[in-house]
Amino acid sequence: MAKPGFIISAHLGQRQQVVELAVELERRGFPFVFCPHDYSPILNAKGADPPPYDALSLTTAIIQATNTIKVGTGIAVTYTRHPAEMAAAASFNHELSDGRFILGLGPGHNGILTRYKIPTEKPLGHMKNYTAQVRTAFAEWPQPPIIWATLRKKMTTLTGEEADGLLANNWALSKVPEHLSVLSGDQLKGDYIRGAIVPAFVGDRTEGLNAIRNVLSFYTTMQNYVEYYHQAGFTEPAEAAKAAMLAGDRAAARAAIPESMADEMGIVGTAAQVRDKVEEWQAAGINWLTLSSLQASGTQYDNILNIAKAWD
Repeated sequence: MAKPGFIISAHLGQRQQVVELAVELERRGFPFVFCPHDYSPILNAKGADPPPYDALSLTTAIIQATNTIKVGTGIAVTYTRHPAEMAAAASFNHELSDGRFILGLGPGHNGILTRYKIPTEKPLGHMKNYTAQVRTAFAEWPQPPIIWATLRKKMTTLTGEEADGLLANNWALSKVPEHLSVLSGDQLKGDYIRGAIVPAFVGDRTEGLNAIRNVLSFYTTMQNYVEYYHQAGFTEPAEAAKAAMLAGDRAAARAAIPESMADEMGIVGTAAQVRDKVEEWQAAGINWLTLSSLQASGTQYDNILNIAKAWD
């Protein structure tokens, strides 16, 4: 079983520590980290507006502090950077890292876009056009792999046609083979990046399930995730959690998420159970399994390191 990678975020006040975390994960032999843009369900769960942070800035800092671990944006939001600027920053990271950098792109979601008052386009056409402009802007520069954020079938299909890989969020484990079936045979067997972000918790099952419920209920504030939950067979809990979120009742929203849904979309248990579940995701076709730590207490460093120790 290959080791997974991790999502690590530049939370305010923890930015130097998160670079140190990447160094420690490299020392422990983990293969990659992805850095998200301006997004923190933990802070939102506490009722606070998350301070903005930038995926590309964090990846640059980590690249400078490490030597072997792959580093990617997971995900850099397309609307906040002109394609030429995105290409310039990505080219810098690609060269600085000696080819360890992966450029993950996605259109973002309302939690980000409304902050900046950015008008949006239809996501499929936008991603195709934006990526083409990024590749054009690279011109003669060396280009890193470009992967796309994906969730549902149409975007996954287009990702297989236009990008070097995908990074899904909140997929259901039992649906992974179906979701990946739109890729070509070579993409299913080769080095094509088939990534999935999965919340993980090593420790008390009740505490871990509550942490995962907190994450999954948060995503019901975004209609594209609600529609995916329907597709995955969780229509009633998705609608119940959405209604509770709209009413401002986070406890009821969490309670609406059944244990079966948390188990399908998250990983929780003892160290051995977590390793076994990681292996299930990999057997389903995910070769870049990306664990996120979303506990409401403790520092990101401690929480992710607690998961990483499952491989000691």
